[in-house]
Amino acid sequence: MTAAKKISKIAELEKELNGLDFLLRQTENVEEGDIPSFLSDTKYHSNQNVASAVGKVSQILRKAKG
Repeated sequence: MTAAKKISKIAELEKELNGLDFLLRQTENVEEGDIPSFLSDTKYHSNQNVASAVGKVSQILRKAKG
């Protein structure tokens, strides 16, 4: 991977991770039963889905950074 592509990929992953972290923090302020409707405009259906995505993106980011 070229250096520019690698830097771009890392920046993209960091942005995605920040968004997921923000979304996860927002769900902490929502009643458990209301979380599915709160997340309805996203591709996630539960807190667990968001947390899982955070883990996956974090792992990919660590690999990308080497």
